[in-house]
Amino acid sequence: PDCGHTAYVPCFKLTEGTAKCVARCGKLLPCGHRCAQQCGHTGGCAEVPCLVVVTATCTSCSRKFQHECSKPATCPFQCVATLPCGHRCGDECAHCASAGEHKPCAQDCGYEFPVCHHRCRHQCGEEHEHSLCQETVTHACIHGSIDTQCFKLDPVCREPCRRSCSCGASRCNHVCHEGCAPSCQKRCKRVCPVHFKLCVGVCGEECLFPCCQPKWLADTEPAMLMPLSDLLPEPSDKDVASCLYKLHCGHVALVSTLDRHVAVYLERL
Repeated sequence: PDCGHTAYVPCFKLTEGTAKCVARCGKLLPCGHRCAQQCGHTGGCAEVPCLVVVTATCTSCSRKFQHECSKPATCPFQCVATLPCGHRCGDECAHCASAGEHKPCAQDCGYEFPVCHHRCRHQCGEEHEHSLCQETVTHACIHGSIDTQCFKLDPVCREPCRRSCSCGASRCNHVCHEGCAPSCQKRCKRVCPVHFKLCVGVCGEECLFPCCQPKWLADTEPAMLMPLSDLLPEPSDKDVASCLYKLHCGHVALVSTLDRHVAVYLERL
């Protein structure tokens, strides 16, 4: 053919003048690659985009990427720059490079309020303050619940409490928002689940059953390691002074003894 390519074609097409070259055009494009269209195509070679895949290096982040020759060399990666807040940018690298600046940080602020320990939920790049915690919290009591913002005062429920004390002997007569009385300040009415003996302690405190070897006698003298009922008389149901009270140190004493110590201490103030 006139194009200079060599090809095998049926003889009759030559005589009819219908023979066409099936080779690639191969003419040099402005980009330096060869035309991939079929030889004899209509129109100019440069009218069809060059589809050769080339490798480019981003001028901003220096990472390599591939793209079609006819398309712009746009970096497809995320920007890895560190913003003033300490978070990574995360926007498109090409966008930051063309704009010459980074978008405001879109991550959660994450500031922890010192009292409630809630985390700030504003976006880091938003203009905001950390003076008041805006977290929604639920305040609930036996009469219902209500949602408020954390910085607001707790809502006040003025319904009567009516909860039972820990031993079930009486009911609280406080208003709900005042909080329950710790106990009825009487002898505990709980019963030992093993020997069915009444507790000799005070309502609201740790139960002290005289029928079982108590753990709080483990470090006492050997002569004291005997059933508690042999050491102390049965306390009165009406007089809490004859009940026992377990201190934080693990020692046990009569309530009347502790009352005398407190009275002496107060006199010395």
